[in-house]
Amino acid sequence: RNFAALIVGASGFVGRRMFALLGPQRSIATYNRRPIEGGVRFDAQDGRLIDILNAMPRRITHVFILFGAIDMEGCARDPAGTAQVNVASVRRMIDDTISYGAMPVYASTDYIFDGSRGGWGEDDAARPVMAYGQQKLAIETYLRSLAAPWLAARFSKVVSGETGTHSLLGQWVEDIRAERVHRCACDQIFSPAFVDDVAEAMVKLALSGRRGLFNLAGPDAYSRVDLLRLLVENIRALRPEIDPEILPVSLHDLPF
Repeated sequence: RNFAALIVGASGFVGRRMFALLGPQRSIATYNRRPIEGGVRFDAQDGRLIDILNAMPRRITHVFILFGAIDMEGCARDPAGTAQVNVASVRRMIDDTISYGAMPVYASTDYIFDGSRGGWGEDDAARPVMAYGQQKLAIETYLRSLAAPWLAARFSKVVSGETGTHSLLGQWVEDIRAERVHRCACDQIFSPAFVDDVAEAMVKLALSGRRGLFNLAGPDAYSRVDLLRLLVENIRALRPEIDPEILPVSLHDLPF
């Protein structure tokens, strides 16, 4: 059948890339606070996705759910409030997608693991240590309970060279420019992947007809502090005078 996607959260870090990749011929974008040219405004907490789907000018086959509260500190401070976004709202969107007759494609995370290593497999036991990971795991568990087909992809750390975005590398560059001290976890390990590769892989999974759960990650594992040191090493190759202060700490010492 003809592929037509609705991207919920298309103004986000991965969503913008996915919308650019698919284009308006194969996708329709939604946004909430940050408008997108040609997009449809949708507040997932107040509105129902079924109303958006029924108003579409063409039949939607896949709904990419990239929406969520992704601030780790915010999730830790207010687990109940952020669960209304990351769990309750997402469950409603999944239900509406299936009721409409489309396939939900959910963006999960490797934060459902404890961060003690990289290279996690799809069947490894989940053990989230952060509220954000617990919320994502709740949706994975809900998906597994459904009889209808679904697709989910666990992102590891998604990065790019941009500043002013959700990219960890870009945020670190801004901190280095501001001469901030870096308190950085040495016991959280992930497998970073370039944002364009993540968006493309998720689209290819959907186009291929895959169902179930897949991990999307880069080939190499780094601790958070080692990734920062690698960034600093590359910056210093061009600007030897740059020497940011890095304080390795435990993940459990951070406000996550």
